[in-house]
Amino acid sequence: GVIWHAFGVFIGDRLLGKEWEERKIKEYMEKKKK
Repeated sequence: GVIWHAFGVFIGDRLLGKEWEERKIKEYMEKKKK
């Protein structure tokens, strides 16, 4: 149903968001090293 779809999107967004944040932090750290 709609609730499960919204829940799935929310969970996926949280998981992807965390991975995306970590990737951005790594990129930022790499730039600061140079």
